[in-house]
Amino acid sequence: MAWEHEFNTDRKLTASFESLPGSGYVVYGAPAAADLARLDLGVKTSLGPAASLFVAFDSAFSGQGNTYAGRGGVTVRF
Repeated sequence: MAWEHEFNTDRKLTASFESLPGSGYVVYGAPAAADLARLDLGVKTSLGPAASLFVAFDSAFSGQGNTYAGRGGVTVRF
C-alpha cells in the first residue's frame, strides 16, 4: 500500500517551431490526480526446483478515477 501526492497536476506544454516565429501553441494533457492510493498485491509459488508461478495485481484509486492491472506467468530456469 502507498499514498502518492502529485505537486504539479497541470499537464500543459507550450511549444513552437524554431524556424517559424510566432507559431507558438499549447498542448494540454490529461490532468493528474493530486492524491491517490496505490495497492499492489502479488503471489509467487514454486512448482519445483527450476520453475515457479506468479500472479500480481496493481491498482490505483483517486477521486478522478481508478486503474486496475494484472499479470501472471511461469518462470522456468534451465
